[in-house]
Parts: sequence; structure tokens; C-alpha cells
Amino acid sequence: MDQLYNLEAWKALTTICDTGSLSAAANVLNSEVSTVSRLVAGLEKALGRELINRRRRPIEITDEGRAAATSIRPVLKAHSAIVSRLLNASSQMEGTISIATAGGLVTTGRLTHMLMEFQKLYPNIDFNVSRGRPVSECRDGKIDIASISGDCDEQGLVKIPRGRSIFIPVATPEYLKKNGVPLTPEDLIHHTGFVYTGPVRSHTTSLFKNGQMRDLRWKNRMQSTDILMIKQAVKQGLGVAVDMPLIHCYEELESGELVTILDGWHRPPIPAYAVCSTSAWHTRRVRVFMQWYCDQFLNYFQMTEDAARRVLKDAFEQYLS
Repeated sequence: MDQLYNLEAWKALTTICDTGSLSAAANVLNSEVSTVSRLVAGLEKALGRELINRRRRPIEITDEGRAAATSIRPVLKAHSAIVSRLLNASSQMEGTISIATAGGLVTTGRLTHMLMEFQKLYPNIDFNVSRGRPVSECRDGKIDIASISGDCDEQGLVKIPRGRSIFIPVATPEYLKKNGVPLTPEDLIHHTGFVYTGPVRSHTTSLFKNGQMRDLRWKNRMQSTDILMIKQAVKQGLGVAVDMPLIHCYEELESGELVTILDGWHRPPIPAYAVCSTSAWHTRRVRVFMQWYCDQFLNYFQMTEDAARRVLKDAFEQYLS
């Protein structure tokens, strides 16, 4: 680190000014004399001027050293106040956070457990949870945070990555035995497809493989904004889904209840975000929760990918492009 931007070095200089010696400053800072001396020497080298006259015994602070210490004191005081406020701000973490996310996470209870873990850290936080709602409601202040999949270019929003949504085309072994295995998008004209049309991501209309694109055509199509309804229908052998999110099917892939179809044709993965308005971002409870929430999802997404790799092995990589 450039010592000019090292607050510990500036603190060492001001403490020497206050105490009059390296040893006394080291005692105040709970540090070694050599460490304090090295910090100030780094400042002197970066500035190209002497701050302490080490040729005198006891040492003396030069005029430039005293002027620099006087100038930096307000900065150090402000930094100390910020750190203290942040470290002791848990009492300010109170109030309600309204969050909208995909209905699948709400229904399965996974989100509930996650929010309850956060409440263990901050007992005075309440949550108002709703199913997927348009991201514009964040900008308009109707909700604090929305979970979305896919890029969001709306103005006035803050977004934090929370992983990536990977989509797997799936069906049950029983369905395939009865109706045949679709190997290409063109084969879907002989099958019933269950298609997600909710607000948290764009609808799937095409599939890709090795740089090629094919539009979807179905024998019959059933659209729904409820991904778990689609999953249940596919598990009952009523049709296929070409864009089942990995987080909603990795367990069934592990158990063999669902298997992959279409020989590598797939919807490419899309980034997943949590978003809030710029005004909500300045509310501490929203900001702290949103960062924590995204960290939890990054770990969750990685866990589902690891599970899929164990089952699909090298074939899993085709769904990542």
C-alpha cells in the first residue's frame, strides 16, 4: 500500500507528536517501536521530506512533520467516528424491509429460512415478502428490494450480483419412455411444453447450441408464472420444460426423478441480481441486508452447480455457455 493512503502511518505520526517519542507512541498504539518508526519512514519516503529528526536525542518532530500532523488530525478523527458508528450501529438496524423474489423461492420456504437467519443477527428487522414483481416498483418505492434474473438497465437503481441462473431442459424418464426423447428443438413439435412467463426474467423463445439458435415450436404449450407449478407438472409426466432453473431441479437430477433432454440445446445462463432504488440504498438496513442476501445466494448458486456437476459430469459445462 502507498503509505500516503495508509491511515495507520498518519496515526503513528500524530501519536509521536502527542507523546514526544517513538517508544511512548508505540505503547499508546499497542505496537512495536520498529513498526511505528517504519510507518513514519514510509511516509517520509513517499513525501520526499523529513517528518522526524532522528539525529536528535530525544527525537524531534520537524516543522513539516507538525504541520502534516495538524492537517491530518481531522481526517483521522472523521475516520474513527465512521468506524465507530458502523461497528456500533446494530441498534440502528430496525424497521421493515420489503422484498420481492421469484415465487418458487417463496413457496419452497428456502427464502423464509434465509430471512430468519438474518433476523438472528438483527432481531429488530421485520420482512414483508411478496412474489415476483416488476423491478420498476423498486424505483417507485413500492418495495425495497427485488430479485431479478437478467440485466437491468433502469435508471435510479443499485444492483448487486447474487449468482447466475442456469437453465436445464428436463423431463421424467417415464415421460420419455412413453413419448420419445426430443433431441433437437424441432422435435418439440411432438411434445407438450410448460413455459415460464413470470416477471423476474424474460420468456424463453429460443434455444442455443454451438453458436446455433432455434426457435421453439410445440405440439401444445402451457404457460405459467409459477415455476413450481411447471416443475410439478413435469414431475407428473405431463410434458417437458426447457428452461427449468437449476436451483429448482438439482435435487431431482441427483435422485434421477428428472433427466436432461435435447442433447445440449439450452437457454444460456443469465446473471442474477438483487436491486433497490438509490434512495433505499442509503437506508442502512436495506444496504446491509442486500449485501448479506447476495452473499447467501452466491453460496447457494455455487452449491447447486457443484451438485449438478456431480450428476452430469462434463455434460454440465454445455449449459454454462
